[in-house]
Amino acid sequence: MKKNFILTFCFLLVSLATFAGKFILVPVTETNNLESLFNNNDLKIHYYCDDYVLATADVVHYDNVVVLDENAFADVSSYAIVYCYNNQKEEYLSTISESDKVLYSGDHFFIMKILSKNFMPAKNDGMVAIRNTEAQMPKSRFDFPVITEEDEIIRGYIEQVSTDRLIATVQHLQDYGTRNCVHQNSILAQNWIKEQYESLGLETFFHTFPAIHPWWGGTSVSDNVIAIQYGTEFPDEYIVCGCHFDSFTYQSTSIGPGADDNATGVAGILETARILSQHDFKRSIVYCSFTAEEAGLYGSGFYAQDCASEGKNIIGYFNIDMSGYLQSGSNIHIDLIHPTSAAPLANYYKNITGIYFIGLPVVSYPNLPGGDSDHTSFNQNGYMGIFPFEDKDNHSPYIHSPNDIIGTSVNTPEQVKIFTQANVASIATLAIPVDSITPPPPPPIVPPVNCVAQYIEDEGIKITWEAPDPELNIPDKYYVYKDETKTFETVELLYIDNTIEDYDLHCYMVTAVYKVENEMVESEFSNADCDSIPFIDNIIEYNSNYKIYPNPTNGELHITCHAPLATNIEIFDIYGRKQSHSSLVTRHENGETVVNVSCLSAGIYIIKIGNEFIGKFVKE
Repeated sequence: MKKNFILTFCFLLVSLATFAGKFILVPVTETNNLESLFNNNDLKIHYYCDDYVLATADVVHYDNVVVLDENAFADVSSYAIVYCYNNQKEEYLSTISESDKVLYSGDHFFIMKILSKNFMPAKNDGMVAIRNTEAQMPKSRFDFPVITEEDEIIRGYIEQVSTDRLIATVQHLQDYGTRNCVHQNSILAQNWIKEQYESLGLETFFHTFPAIHPWWGGTSVSDNVIAIQYGTEFPDEYIVCGCHFDSFTYQSTSIGPGADDNATGVAGILETARILSQHDFKRSIVYCSFTAEEAGLYGSGFYAQDCASEGKNIIGYFNIDMSGYLQSGSNIHIDLIHPTSAAPLANYYKNITGIYFIGLPVVSYPNLPGGDSDHTSFNQNGYMGIFPFEDKDNHSPYIHSPNDIIGTSVNTPEQVKIFTQANVASIATLAIPVDSITPPPPPPIVPPVNCVAQYIEDEGIKITWEAPDPELNIPDKYYVYKDETKTFETVELLYIDNTIEDYDLHCYMVTAVYKVENEMVESEFSNADCDSIPFIDNIIEYNSNYKIYPNPTNGELHITCHAPLATNIEIFDIYGRKQSHSSLVTRHENGETVVNVSCLSAGIYIIKIGNEFIGKFVKE
């Protein structure tokens, strides 16, 4: 016992030393950027956002720093960010106790030191308790997948979301009358939520934390409800989704139907669990229902703090808080609330919604001008958390009142469904379904075979080949290479090269081209085969039957023969190309055949009569 007392005493001394100093606000600027502030060992940050940090420090040497309290946490266990619209600040300040001190007035918020027992935050807005704990930036940078097309398994999960089930859950929670964290009904709600998780076969437990005393009086009596679905391959990597189940009204702790705020969130998380719990995933999924959110994010704050102290690897936290109200004349959309530090997770969420909910507007905002939610607890404890919200400027005006009920405050069940579907798709994709239909491997990239190049008189060099085995893959087209240079593409199994102007040997190969995942992929080369236009140089000048004169000639060429002269006379150049010029006029006179060759270019030519090459002549 004595040893334990000494250890406890030492721990308290270390804690006090760690956080001794002034309570300050440091604006986040180019010089006071978040990373450098967190890396400064002289500064202990308790809260951060994109605009400022709240911290304790012995030495104040930061640009535009505001000293809020000379002795941090000396006479209070927590400070508070109280959200209040600028045009309501004067009215609000007239209602609070003189003992409650406004330490700082910012854009739509106050930093306050609460000392009275009857403190009330601004109506229809919330507050965040700033406890004597140290905040953390996200430690790891996870490479979120980039999704380019729908997965039919994920689409199947989405289609299972039931609007009737969602609204039935909202109605059940509304019927408690109140779920205020200091009221016994919050215990009834907590127990019912736990039963729902357990009925799905999930490992479920109450997460307890020190009792709190909300600003409206009383002591919290309910706990967080946590359900875990362990991953099959990476059980120590967690995808967390959550909501708060407590409710609040200004009228009384016994009144608080809380349909939109936040029975819609509870319904969305329970429906997500109902669908995903029936399938296996590689990563673990944690379903959370928090209490005491309305008192200052206490339930989620203690849970996220415990996760951080245990070193849990939480890849991302997805929050649902108010998804049922749509202002008249507006279209369904999602305002995505998150700090810049959670941008990778937010971009992933927008990627998912862009694929599965085409046309659904999703726009990021760093904060709500009049409140906060449980995602902040995760962002303050080194994790990335995001908060899809119904509308940052036109959310339900009935929350925190007896009129937060179905029909009035929850007026668009379809919107509740879409928020839940987006949650299902985001979590299932990131957790990696084990029962996903694995796309078949792409068919093999097989080259053509039996490539043959052969000179064809009057045509050119003809290249033919055979297609690969059609049972392996059918090419979309072929590329023909001449002397290792691509020269032609075709869908046929042949190509005739009629562009040869020399008698060199030319070699040909062919590749098959396949469409694989919207890209054209080329196979290896077929075998190579070579040919050329034949060089005709083995013809004797004359033979016993024919006489060709004059030779050389620059105009007409006479052909005589002792036998009857055939009429099918053809002229070729030495490359074997037939000369078909229209000026090659043939006539017969005095037993001779006369051919006008004046149209030919200077060179050596061969005469063919019938099937026989009978000689050659020179055109000058």
